[in-house]
Amino acid sequence: MSKVSTTNSSMTCLQLPWRIHCAVWGSFILCVVLLLALEWSQRGQNFWNGFQEANEFRNRSYAERVVAKNLFRTSANTWSNLAYAVVGFYAMGFAAVDFRQSAFPVGYLQSTPTMSLLFGVACCFLAAASGLFHASLTRQGQQLDVTAMYSPLLVIVAVNIGRLRPRWRIPRLGTIPAWPCLACLVIVATLLFYIYKWSLSSAVILPMLIVIVAGFALRELLSCATWIGFSCLLTAIASLGIAVACRELDIQRRFSTPDAVFQGHAVWHLLTAIALAALYGWSRCCDRLHHSENAS
Repeated sequence: MSKVSTTNSSMTCLQLPWRIHCAVWGSFILCVVLLLALEWSQRGQNFWNGFQEANEFRNRSYAERVVAKNLFRTSANTWSNLAYAVVGFYAMGFAAVDFRQSAFPVGYLQSTPTMSLLFGVACCFLAAASGLFHASLTRQGQQLDVTAMYSPLLVIVAVNIGRLRPRWRIPRLGTIPAWPCLACLVIVATLLFYIYKWSLSSAVILPMLIVIVAGFALRELLSCATWIGFSCLLTAIASLGIAVACRELDIQRRFSTPDAVFQGHAVWHLLTAIALAALYGWSRCCDRLHHSENAS
């Protein structure tokens, strides 16, 4: 297979019709309008009074000023979570296109659009859970926030496992597609992470998931590198690295003042959303290349 045809194949797998772009940004604008209306209707009403406070409410982990009486107690750190929702909407858009084109021979993600849908739902769950935590600074919100951080990475891990073993042999059932089992495992793992959140350390689990995803990425890099796929992977690595730096500077109160528009943790949200989008793009590029190589 020529490099030109491989590059064109990778570009094609990342293209979407205009109606999907319109649907994504229309949904984004609708979310902004609804949240603005909700925020203004509850401003100064002390909506979260009576909820159990998280430690971050009294002892701020991040630099942004806490306004206890507002619905969004930390504004920038709340609004920035919409970046995850945009990534989720786009993944759902890819799923919608893949469902309609499922009859064509494609790669693993394209042939299992439910996994793209699950990734989109996981990103939207992250947007809602993290947004809820930074808006409320409650213990319940924190439990959801930490759980939701794992979900998109769990889906990426499941996609990579499915790519390696797309069909499983189950006793008494014979050979079945792997994706229903993998999707169920992601959901069960997310529920368990939620239930046992206070017994588990996110400082251990999150890096562990990142290392697992990195291992799969390295394997794919050695077997199916393209310029577009490599650009996606490089974007994911760079975004995550800069995000971690911004988050640490914010914790040390060295990124911005408490009332600044741009907060270090808000930038962390934006950059990690870009990293998740890039990982998803990387998966689609590798899928299409695998199929193209097998077909050549």
